[in-house]
Amino acid sequence: MKSVTFNILSIAIVLSMISSSCDFSKKSKENDFYTSNTLDELEVLLTQLNQLDTIDCRNMDEIVSINESMRRILENIRSVEKFDKLAKAYKTHRPNVKFAISEDGTFGVFSWRTKMDCLGNQIKNIALYKTDNGVLTSSLYGTPMIYHRVSSNPMKKGNYLLHANNAVKGYSISNGYLEETPIDLKDASFADNQPFEDE
Repeated sequence: MKSVTFNILSIAIVLSMISSSCDFSKKSKENDFYTSNTLDELEVLLTQLNQLDTIDCRNMDEIVSINESMRRILENIRSVEKFDKLAKAYKTHRPNVKFAISEDGTFGVFSWRTKMDCLGNQIKNIALYKTDNGVLTSSLYGTPMIYHRVSSNPMKKGNYLLHANNAVKGYSISNGYLEETPIDLKDASFADNQPFEDE
């Protein structure tokens, strides 16, 4: 009887270990799935957005909802590993959502046309940047633009130049916070502002 009880107990322990191992494997796959498919998710949402009619401010609830979904996806990129994988995937994927990444791979900005013209918000910019605490996100305020390139300022660590057509904006990261900074002539001297192909 003791032998039967021991065998049943052993089988229960093994099954429990297999079950927890499967759960761990499943969670790991879910994390990998999210990271590898972020650009596809954004692309699907942007396609849905572009198919909506905005004449007379139609479909505004759905348009706002899609933009919010895109924002939430980007704000969930919290690890350096996810940021790096996303930057690498973007170079080969080239979706319609623009993701300009600095040469040093520490700062990037997503830009897309929101179709929320009726609400005075035509373009959305969300920056992602690496800090000691992982990756932080921030909406860029001021005049929104489609950014096609980000330059790291070699003269000032943590300073970046964001390039749009006919415009360059400066941003700096200080104590984990992102803020717009003025650009002086020295900063701008190395910034050649080549237009993006579809702008």
